[in-house]
Amino acid sequence: MPNDLTTVTAASRALAEATTIDEMRDVHAFAEAMRSGARTRGLGIEAENEAAELIFRTERKLGAELRRMADAGERKTDAGPRHQVAPSLDDLGVTTRQSWTWQQLATIPDDAFEEVVAEARSLPDQRLSRVDFIRAWFGRQPKAKVGHSDRADTDEWTAAWKRVVVSLADLGEKLDHGWPVVTDRTRRGWQEINSEIDSAGRTLLYFQKRVRAHLKAMEE
Repeated sequence: MPNDLTTVTAASRALAEATTIDEMRDVHAFAEAMRSGARTRGLGIEAENEAAELIFRTERKLGAELRRMADAGERKTDAGPRHQVAPSLDDLGVTTRQSWTWQQLATIPDDAFEEVVAEARSLPDQRLSRVDFIRAWFGRQPKAKVGHSDRADTDEWTAAWKRVVVSLADLGEKLDHGWPVVTDRTRRGWQEINSEIDSAGRTLLYFQKRVRAHLKAMEE
């Protein structure tokens, strides 16, 4: 792994050659710093998107590697043996949320991923974000055909969960960009976000209640 990550080209080459989580995380950290620098220096959305694309390509590779390690018993999972001798996510320097997000990105087919990237990069004023992938792939997958009486209930659950995922992703984008100074406008903005969090929380509680009821029924 080269340590002279000074350009997107060099970082992309390093990513292609990366075989370990640490090597991939080095590229990820570089790309994040590059995107932040582009914003700070006002280099424009095109420069930000170039770094963002590298970030998401790295996260896809990280997600695929985390899944491979789990399947091969090379990292600890909740489903693994109790005394499993393997590194945990904490040992790898990866949070549970990062692991989930990266593995979700890794499930997107290559052609669908490239389509989202191309569409975002073709628009002059659109920042490439994770929300693009959530909406374009997870929010638009074809519904399964109704095969039995439980199908409608299952579709209702799935739709509710997708609404929560998209809502939380939107909130993440807003929190990421934030507002620079405290004014009446920014205060109203944060109040709106707080209301959205409350709404998402209520949906999650409803979803959790339904899941717990089914788990209890299965145990009886």
